[in-house]
Amino acid sequence: YKEELDRNRASSIAMWNFTFGVAQKIHGDTTLVKRITAAKAGMLAAQLHNQKIRDRVILYAVHPTIRSVASLSSTQLIRKMTEASSLPPNMPRAHSVINVLAFLGVCVPAAIPIVYGTMAYIQWWIGEGSKARASIDKISEGGHDISLVKLVEYALSVQLPPPWVDIQKEE
Repeated sequence: YKEELDRNRASSIAMWNFTFGVAQKIHGDTTLVKRITAAKAGMLAAQLHNQKIRDRVILYAVHPTIRSVASLSSTQLIRKMTEASSLPPNMPRAHSVINVLAFLGVCVPAAIPIVYGTMAYIQWWIGEGSKARASIDKISEGGHDISLVKLVEYALSVQLPPPWVDIQKEE
């Protein structure tokens, strides 16, 4: 069973890496529509429910220098996320991941809570609090019990800046 989960996780990460590659090379949803089928969009959106996949998507979006998350172990993932908390994000890459998530939200309405929750977290992390609030507002009542959504809602309600902002101020 564990081997099957590991194979599925590896396949999921490979699919996200492909999607990231497409997103970085293009501008606008029309090309995404040509490259990502509805079935693939559904699989990508569903994979966000797996915390290890979702954390890799977030890390890829917010870490300024990481090129791939495919081969990271859980320990390396934590280390890289800690590292990202002290570095300003790669804004163009963060926005390309946000565009992919927005595309998934349109293609897979049933996945809106996890897709928009992930998008809101990335938007908060890059300092776009009003956009993060707008993403949270698109989530129906039932989706607000997702821990990531609760985290972003709290950060926005107390006007908590992303961790790298505080570190940049200290320097």
